Amino acid sequence: VVILVRNPIAGANVNIATFVSLYERQKNVERKRGSSTSTRSVRVAAGVVLRTFERIDGLVCCAGIGPQTTYYPTIDGYESTIQINCLAHALLSTVLAEKLTKGVVIHVSSHAALDTTPFDYAKPFLTNEIFDGLEVYSRSMLMINVFTKMAAEKCSPGL
Repeated sequence: VVILVRNPIAGANVNIATFVSLYERQKNVERKRGSSTSTRSVRVAAGVVLRTFERIDGLVCCAGIGPQTTYYPTIDGYESTIQINCLAHALLSTVLAEKLTKGVVIHVSSHAALDTTPFDYAKPFLTNEIFDGLEVYSRSMLMINVFTKMAAEKCSPGL
């Protein structure tokens, strides 16, 4: 089971007993440092994981940020909540898919995914001119849920 964490101290406190109990390999849990704030940092972290492990039995994507009060774009140009809560998890899961053929991927979301208003999926990345932090957070949760459902249908019964 691999846990990618931005903050090693906070990552050490992640309670994954529920997830790990799925495997009976509770001693084989690795925490690797990584960041979800840019596509480059996600790819670098994924590269470390790919080089380190022959297979991955579980991937838990639970890093995230809550509603922001101001628009803050990432280095990639996406709104930070969308990138950290959705795009980074989707990219990480996709890049690691080759080693997850029999593994389980868990994308943690929240009830906020049910609270979003209808929006144009082709233009989900709000700009500073139209910024509502709670709405963006809700969209990020909905988007990771939609990605997970689509990936599960296409790729792997474990996702």
